[in-house]
Amino acid sequence: MKGKIYRILSVMFTLLLGLILAQYTIAQQPESAKKPMPKFPMRIEPDPRVEQRKYHFEDTNEDLSYVLYVSSKVSKDRKNPLIVALHGLGGDANFIVRDRLVDLAEEGGYIVVGPLGYNVGGWYGSPVIAFGGRPVEPPNLTELSEKDVMNVLNMMKKEFNVDENRTYLIGHSMGGAGALFLGQKYTDKWAAIAGIAPAAFAMLKNRAEILNPIRDAGIPVMIIQGEKDNVVPVNITRQWVDAMKELKMKHEYIEFPEGDHGTVISDGMPDIFRFFAGHTKAGKHEALESRVQALEDREEIRQLLMDYGRFLDQRDFGAFSGLFAKTEGEWIGGMGRAKGSQAIRELMESTIGKDTSIMQSCHLFTNETIHIDGDQATALTKWIFVVPGESNRPQLVFLGHYEDSMIRENGRWRFLRRVVRADIPSDNQIETK
Repeated sequence: MKGKIYRILSVMFTLLLGLILAQYTIAQQPESAKKPMPKFPMRIEPDPRVEQRKYHFEDTNEDLSYVLYVSSKVSKDRKNPLIVALHGLGGDANFIVRDRLVDLAEEGGYIVVGPLGYNVGGWYGSPVIAFGGRPVEPPNLTELSEKDVMNVLNMMKKEFNVDENRTYLIGHSMGGAGALFLGQKYTDKWAAIAGIAPAAFAMLKNRAEILNPIRDAGIPVMIIQGEKDNVVPVNITRQWVDAMKELKMKHEYIEFPEGDHGTVISDGMPDIFRFFAGHTKAGKHEALESRVQALEDREEIRQLLMDYGRFLDQRDFGAFSGLFAKTEGEWIGGMGRAKGSQAIRELMESTIGKDTSIMQSCHLFTNETIHIDGDQATALTKWIFVVPGESNRPQLVFLGHYEDSMIRENGRWRFLRRVVRADIPSDNQIETK
């Protein structure tokens, strides 16, 4: 039964295609020959599980319809995911908020709301493709259509305990164009966007401009398309997807070889819900926090490497030994080996501390390579040992490298093990086991 409904939808949308594209030829006809925009909407029997609602739209002093489905799993005591679903040209949200979408929304615990977009051909703020080449009526239709969507979104946030980290935008055909437009305009609202056969003809030329804000905000996009779609040709959608690839956007494209403009709605829903379930705004924030943490860790480790040379040159063996893990920290080099910060201090004091010939030594570090894995890290660093030479000029004595493993101890990075090797002149092989 559901398959039959979507095959009927495909035929209806195909008939609309002729009306949409007719504007490009009719617009050249005399005014008297032009036909007015149709006043119908297409109608379909609503899914009985979906609530039919209205609210008062103050901008035009009229009541606008919208549809709502609330999963039985939604609770006022916890944050719940929300999907805003934008319908295609000529109908209302009952064409998209039904059947498989409702099944999956129930299973996943979603709130799903389908605004009208002011009227059945509002285009949700994206460029309006009007019938018959007639002027857009009302002239501010794009503004009204966009505002209707955002009004309904805000109403949902007031009525339900909506998770702003799991608020999604989906659209079919005209609604797909609207999803791309509203997705790029309100990047702070959406965790992910899905377009089903997006009829974004009027934005095709400036698709990179439309997609850039979505890319910059890190919002993932899924595109669903049927190869046999004769309303939104597959080559149009592929151009959008190619642009996403060029912009290195996080996106997923699924093309159904036998899919047409109607059947892809139901066929694509399982993948869309899978995609939505895998992406949250919190996930993006966590990823950003993780990157920031990695940068902070790397900088702290660099400072640890620098402090090693600074404290050693200052003969501050107390501070020097504090750079190592208290009990497990280990130093291995030509002067011996020691484990534990206290033992390392005693080794330094008994060797370098008693060598008065190099009181003005200087350690220089370069070419550090740092790898961080959670609370552990490794590093490889080149070192140069310089002392005062003839006429007090700097004299290079040794060139070597450090092999380090580090650990986060009490919130601070410390050496877990440092092996000191001389390369020029080469030292004898140090036993590190």
